[in-house]
Amino acid sequence: MVDAGLASAEDIDTAMVAGCAHPMGPLALADLIGLDTTAAVAVSMYEETKEQLYAPPALLLRKVEAGDLGRKTGRGFFPISSSPGHFPLSSERLYLPYAGEIVVITAGRNEARWRIREMSTPPGHDRGIRRAIATVCLSGMLEDKLDAVAAAGFDGVEIFENDLIASSSTPAEVRKRCADLGLSIDLYQPFRDFDTVLPDRLTANLRRAEHKFAVMEELGTDTMLVCSSVAGDALDDPARIADQFHELAERASRRGMRIAYEALAWGRHVNTWKQSWDVVRLGDHPALGLCLDSFHVLSRTPEPEAISAISEIPGDKIFFLQLADAPLMSMDVLQWSRHHRLFPGQGSSICPASLTTF
Repeated sequence: MVDAGLASAEDIDTAMVAGCAHPMGPLALADLIGLDTTAAVAVSMYEETKEQLYAPPALLLRKVEAGDLGRKTGRGFFPISSSPGHFPLSSERLYLPYAGEIVVITAGRNEARWRIREMSTPPGHDRGIRRAIATVCLSGMLEDKLDAVAAAGFDGVEIFENDLIASSSTPAEVRKRCADLGLSIDLYQPFRDFDTVLPDRLTANLRRAEHKFAVMEELGTDTMLVCSSVAGDALDDPARIADQFHELAERASRRGMRIAYEALAWGRHVNTWKQSWDVVRLGDHPALGLCLDSFHVLSRTPEPEAISAISEIPGDKIFFLQLADAPLMSMDVLQWSRHHRLFPGQGSSICPASLTTF
């Protein structure tokens, strides 16, 4: 409608907000997400369905070709006052995260053509760093996700428990499929609400962990992510939490496994990476280390402070690193995480200094 001159971007968004009770108009939302990301989604849907309904509009591709990507570049459907993003993209190419490249051939008034070129290594990527992606980041069934991860050139995957539960494959079959695809299973996640003030609950949680370890043995992975508790019976004592995690790590080590402790930014008592590091340090077990998630770290700790302090952690105690981006927003951190996370470089929360330190 904008391209045809039937309505302006302002008119469309005003109508959707006022008439459909949307919290944000679709074009403002596209600017927030990134027009390159929006175009990538449209291209993916069209390539799968060949339905013209899903083809990216010519106006969208023209904006991508011109480098007008929304908030990350300061220009999109609407003028953006914020500064350009940290990772400006080429005006001639649109890079999908790790997977491939959309090259705009023609984006005229009434025509849009593109081609997809697969890339085994993204521009500037250091192949010396192992790259994995969590299955929760992708849509579809687990088997489809694994195929997509392998096709995108990743080295491994984090298996999200819900994906495994929903799959018709057994853990052993998932392990074989990953092996056939050349993928390692680097992490099983998440184990929730472990620490507790209730002795009976702790016994039950340790028993639950043993069942998870058995599943991990079948999967062929040795690291389990345990996130900080959000439960009402969670401990508010770092030393006692550390004691319970020492016991958990001891049980994991008997099976040749490790525990990677992650502070959820909305955890009940442990919600910063410093608090999780206190637990790991006090727990003092070789099989107990940190999982650092850049979103959880930077949403709670100012970047310069986080970067300086994290560099002091012994490297062998950082068991796993997860990178996720997001637009800078002022809102409930749980909702921010659930609904606004992006791939690294698509938002405003990760800068090159952060990546270098990590």
